[in-house]
Amino acid sequence: MIDMTVKEALLACDGEFYGDESVLSKNISGAVIDSRKACDGSLFIAIKGTKTDGYDYIPAACEKGAVCAVTQRPYEGYPCIVTDDVCAALGSIARAYRQKLNITVVGITGSVGKTTTKELVASVLSQKYIVTKTEGNFNNDLGLPLTILSIQPDTEIAVVEMGMNHFDEMRYLSSIARPTMCIMTNIGVSHIENLGSRENIYKAKSEIFEHMPPAARCVLNGDDDLLRQSNRYNKCFYGFDEDNDVYIESFQEKGFDGTSFSVSLFGEHFDCHIGIPGKHMLYASMAALAAGSWLGLTHDQLVEGIASAKAISGRVNVIKTDKYTVIDDCYNAAPSSVESGIDILTKCEGKRKVCILGDMFELGSEGPMLHKHVGEHAAKCRIGLLIAIGELSKNTYNGMVQNGGKALYYATKEEFLKDKENVIEDGDVVLIKASHGMEFGKIVEEF
Repeated sequence: MIDMTVKEALLACDGEFYGDESVLSKNISGAVIDSRKACDGSLFIAIKGTKTDGYDYIPAACEKGAVCAVTQRPYEGYPCIVTDDVCAALGSIARAYRQKLNITVVGITGSVGKTTTKELVASVLSQKYIVTKTEGNFNNDLGLPLTILSIQPDTEIAVVEMGMNHFDEMRYLSSIARPTMCIMTNIGVSHIENLGSRENIYKAKSEIFEHMPPAARCVLNGDDDLLRQSNRYNKCFYGFDEDNDVYIESFQEKGFDGTSFSVSLFGEHFDCHIGIPGKHMLYASMAALAAGSWLGLTHDQLVEGIASAKAISGRVNVIKTDKYTVIDDCYNAAPSSVESGIDILTKCEGKRKVCILGDMFELGSEGPMLHKHVGEHAAKCRIGLLIAIGELSKNTYNGMVQNGGKALYYATKEEFLKDKENVIEDGDVVLIKASHGMEFGKIVEEF
C-alpha cells in the first residue's frame, strides 16, 4: 500500500464521492487504467477511449480488488470518485502523492534515447538504492502519474521518463514529478511537425526545469549543440568530446556481445562493459555513470550497474531463432536512432544484413527528405537488403536504390508478411524498426 487514502485522493482531485463512506479511510496500493491489472487496493481510473469506455469495466476492476473507481459518473453499487475530467484527476492525485514523498526523483527527457537511458540509470542506481522506474515508456500524461502512484514507501529513488510533443506538456508532467535531478539525452527532430524547429523542441523540453528545485542537478548531452548552451546552475555535460565532464576515452564494439569502453568520469578513469549492442548505448551509459556518481555510488557499483543492464522488448533486443537473428528495435523510431540501428547491424556477424524499416512519424515537411537520408545511409553501410514499408518509406527505398543498394518496397506490413518467406533467407540478420504507430511488433512476432 502507498501512503495515500481514498479520502486524500478525493480531496486532491476535488471530486464527489459515491458509495460506502468506510472506503474513504482505506489506503490505495496504486492506480491502474486497465481493469485486468487491478489488484487489492487499486484505484481504477476509468478512462474513456476511442474504442472502449473504462466506465463499463468498473465492476470487473472492483471484483479484482480495486478499492474505488475514478469516473465521470457514478456506477451504482460500486465506490466512485466522480469528476468532470478523469485524466486531470489522475494528475492531481499523483501530484498530491508526490508532495508527500521525500525521495530523489530523476526525470529523463530528450528526443531520442529516453527509455534506454532510463533503463541504464535504474540499473546503476539499483546497485545502492531501492529504485522505482517507469515501466516500458509510460511517459505521458497518463503514464507518468501512474508511475508516481506506483512508488512504494520503501522506494529511495524514482527514475521517471518524461515525454512530450507540444508546448505545456512537459510543464504539466514536471508539476507532477517535481524532479530533483534531470537528464536530457538530446534535442533532435522528433515532433518537429508539431513544434516547428529544434529550438522550439528545446524550449518545450526545458519546461521540465520550472518545477525543479533551484539547486537540482542536471545531466546534459554536451555533444548536442542546443543542450551545450544551457545556462542551468549545477549541471554537467557528457559525450564523446573531451571537453565534457564525462567522456569516452576509447571503446571497442563486439557485435551482439555489446561494447567495452574506457570513460573519464569527472576526471576519474573507469573501464566498463555494456552487454547491449550499439555505440549509442555509450551515451546512455555516460548519463547513468554521471547520475550514479553524483548520488554517491562507488567505483565497483557504477561498473556493475552498467554491466547488469538488460535489453527490453522493442529496444535493441537481440532474438535468435532457428532461422534468423532478429534485432527487435521496433518500439519507436527517429532518423538518428534508425541510423544507429543500421550501424549496429553492420557490426553483427551473419549471412546477410537486412533492414526492415517503416515510417517515422511527426517529422513534418522534412519527413520525405529524412526518410531518403536513412536509405542513403543504409546504402553507404552496404546493407544487403532494405525492405521499406509504408507511405513515407517509399523515400527510404529510393534513397537506397539510387545509391546502388538493393531494396524492396511494400505499402503495408501485411503485404510484406505474405511475401516474407520469398525474400528473407535462413541465416539473415534482420533489423526491424519503425515508429510505434506502425505496429512492427507484429513483424517481430512473425519472425
